[in-house]
Amino acid sequence: MALLEARTEGGMVRGTYGGNQAVSVFKGVPYAAPPLGDLRFREPQPVKPWEGVREAYAFRPLAWQKQMAQGSFYQKEFYPNQYPMDEDCLYLNIWTPAEKEGEDLPVVLYIHGGGFQQGSPYGMMFDGEAYGKRGIIFITAAFRLNVFGFLAHEELLAESEHGTTGNYGFLDIIAAIQWIRRNIRAFGGDPNRITIEGQSAGGRAVYMLGTTPLTKGLFQQAIIQSGGGLSVKQGTHFFTLKDALQRGKEWMDWAGLSSIEEVRKLPAEQLFELQAKAQAYFKDRCPFRPTLDGYVFSDLPNQLVLQGKMHDIQILIGCTAQEWDPPRHPFTEDTEEFRRQAEELYGVHADAFWEAAHADSKEQMVQTQKRAFGEQDLAGCFALAEWQLELGRRPVYQYFFTQVPPGSAPGIGTYHSAEHAYVFQTLSRSWRPYTGEDYDVSLMMCEYWSNFIKTGTPNGEGLKEWTPYTKESPKGMKLCRNNEMIEIPKNEMVQFEIDFILGRLAHQ
Repeated sequence: MALLEARTEGGMVRGTYGGNQAVSVFKGVPYAAPPLGDLRFREPQPVKPWEGVREAYAFRPLAWQKQMAQGSFYQKEFYPNQYPMDEDCLYLNIWTPAEKEGEDLPVVLYIHGGGFQQGSPYGMMFDGEAYGKRGIIFITAAFRLNVFGFLAHEELLAESEHGTTGNYGFLDIIAAIQWIRRNIRAFGGDPNRITIEGQSAGGRAVYMLGTTPLTKGLFQQAIIQSGGGLSVKQGTHFFTLKDALQRGKEWMDWAGLSSIEEVRKLPAEQLFELQAKAQAYFKDRCPFRPTLDGYVFSDLPNQLVLQGKMHDIQILIGCTAQEWDPPRHPFTEDTEEFRRQAEELYGVHADAFWEAAHADSKEQMVQTQKRAFGEQDLAGCFALAEWQLELGRRPVYQYFFTQVPPGSAPGIGTYHSAEHAYVFQTLSRSWRPYTGEDYDVSLMMCEYWSNFIKTGTPNGEGLKEWTPYTKESPKGMKLCRNNEMIEIPKNEMVQFEIDFILGRLAHQ
């Protein structure tokens, strides 16, 4: 009989049966105090205890964010509804197949994507039942986003006992992992068998969390889906502390706010409205982002990885074959602007980039920019796999997802996030006319992921052998109906990116 009540450090919670009644689900379990009032822009605080039994039957409102526009590609794919939002958002959702506490089941925490600006753990395709029926406790977490999660300011720095500012969203995720370690036995889990998994910005978060001393020993394995790994574009996802403080000051000056106390008194709706307007004012889709604060992140995660400071964990990493679909970013047709961007990113190697790009016409230049999102992700996967070998670490399991979902408009292939419905075995929730072939792929992928979570290797009975990436066999698993181990194809640009990231160009 499924476990329906659990005693957490905050008090008793009562869940309910999932669609598969062998799995119970606890929705909206608090892992920290609501970050309201004086707790806005502070490190997450301990849960406030409650009396009696707290019902955990329903998802909590989303963290404040700009929700998907009606009719947009991703709204149709994953977010058909407009959800209520609330600043009180620090909750977990826990699917467990346990019948009693202390069963020592493996645990996975899934971190959602959205560029740290939007997204939620309640997307239509996300569900833990497929993993629950395989003997795994599956958890999703909500955390603070955009200005609520990443505003940095001198006043906030001064009041922090750890000398940090601008990383509240990451501190939320770390608090969630710590809560899981302290409480998961009550749900039948083993606190020493934790995997963290994420996709897109969630995948980047997984990679980043592997480089901060605050998470050392908290998890043993990582699944990074379309998160870039050791990617050249990572630097654009961070502010230096100096730049983060300057952005916070400029934003408050522009908004006419004189103190953090004044900002804390703003209604959440008004604060978010100012965040949305800041995007236009700063001409920046992510006006508030993770910060190199010296506490959560002492340096860019790429640099920490290259210095051998990433935790020695088992990694499964990969991306889709056409990450750039559908196009999401504006492209310049100005040759001089394109050259300026290349020089800014690649410095003295800009000419080598230009040679690898073969962007000799405006059309080729636009195509190069379109493909960059996916090529940089793929290169980052290769670079991480190769660097792990250089360091003598455990080899990486790499994948390349090529199954094209049916029903797309012409030209849209294995798009960014296409693997969601397959990984979670939620194909039936989609509008797409998936066939038996897709269901077979979904079953295979969920088996691979489950095996990795349980054992650190994706291999298991009835599956084609998935070997790790090694110098002798630099291969990854091509995930499609006829899956097989292949040398994942890399064009001239991908190879340039790998060599640039690993510092090989200077020696050529």
